[in-house]
Amino acid sequence: MAFFLSPLPVWIPPASAGVRDVPAGRWWDVAEAPSSVVWGAMARLAWRCGPVVEDQGAGVARWFVAPGAAEAWALGAVRILGHGHYVGVPPADWTREPVRWLLPPRGDCLTDAGALRDALVADVVTVVTGREAPTAVPVATCSYCRHRVEHRADHAPDCAWQPGRAR
Repeated sequence: MAFFLSPLPVWIPPASAGVRDVPAGRWWDVAEAPSSVVWGAMARLAWRCGPVVEDQGAGVARWFVAPGAAEAWALGAVRILGHGHYVGVPPADWTREPVRWLLPPRGDCLTDAGALRDALVADVVTVVTGREAPTAVPVATCSYCRHRVEHRADHAPDCAWQPGRAR
């Protein structure tokens, strides 16, 4: 059994429940980014990083931020999930794959949205688009292998993708 110094938020499911879909927009919104950037962003955030869930099946990491705090973001590879979305939340001590905590919840802490955006800009833009500065070019997703692509012609060399399949 895990030992927590502060009470857990009410939205964390009990250990016996497994992963539960929890509505976004009430207690938090979620900033969802490709798993490939999670460790760099967490390192940049350091002590300012709140809880982080990784969904290995979807290839994404999810930070919990205050409701509405990230609505105006325009980072191509980052999705903001707010009111109307449901997010899989594991029990507090859950480290099983495919949905697991990389940084478990501590009390009511959430990640500061401004600090998270600053941390993600460097990694998301560099890793996903290969550029050093924010880009206005939308990031598409291959409908075949779900690889994120910036242009319809920019794709993973090992995918059986055919032109016109990115959307």
